[in-house]
Amino acid sequence: MAFSIDTSAPILSLSQKSAESVENVSAIFGANTVITEDDGSYTIEGLTEKSSTLTIDGETDGITVNENGSFSITKNYQIMKIINCIR
Repeated sequence: MAFSIDTSAPILSLSQKSAESVENVSAIFGANTVITEDDGSYTIEGLTEKSSTLTIDGETDGITVNENGSFSITKNYQIMKIINCIR
């Protein structure tokens, strides 16, 4: 029986978002920009490997990873922590 160990980090890419400004001008923000709602809630979307598990401070609450590897994270700014991607 032969096997190999995967030592490469999983892929993690974030989606770009656009938002309307007060002047009704649409602006596209880079993947490292998070826009919060008035109540502090936000959603981060992106793509990772299908077999990856995403956590924030070891928790998976508010994180959805779909079968194709696309994901969304819906949280509130007051509890935002470092995003970790683990296999």
